[in-house]
Amino acid sequence: LDEGLAILDGLWSGEPFGFAGEHHTVHGAHFRPRALQQPRIPVWVAGRWPHKRPFRRAARWDGLFPLFDGYGAGEMPPPALLAEAVAYTRALREGGGPLDVALESVSAGEDRAADAALAAEYEAAGLTWWIEALGWFRGPLELMRERVRRGPPRA
Repeated sequence: LDEGLAILDGLWSGEPFGFAGEHHTVHGAHFRPRALQQPRIPVWVAGRWPHKRPFRRAARWDGLFPLFDGYGAGEMPPPALLAEAVAYTRALREGGGPLDVALESVSAGEDRAADAALAAEYEAAGLTWWIEALGWFRGPLELMRERVRRGPPRA
């Protein structure tokens, strides 16, 4: 995975690129056009907390998409658990730059004030991207369409 991410980074540079690693080799590649986002398209690394290796990897990239043992589809971890994973990852970042933190999240959608308060708790824990979970476990398609129409969880 680390070699694959290094290759993506090199290819997205827009410059001629080569790579020779233990698992992968790239010769004379040149991706054009260069990505508009710089230094590259953001790379978010997923990992299951409390397993530390993916979080060490995420610290070297642009973002973190944490998953948590004991929490399945449609279940959010407590904000304190998210804060623990975010703090660990941020402590390993060289230069302390920004870190995107995305979490599959579940809002009620009907009580806007309660949803805003819930989102604020996770934002305080380090969340920067609320990704509303809209899987089969949330109900029928029309219910999910209505949830999308209501928009993000804010007052």
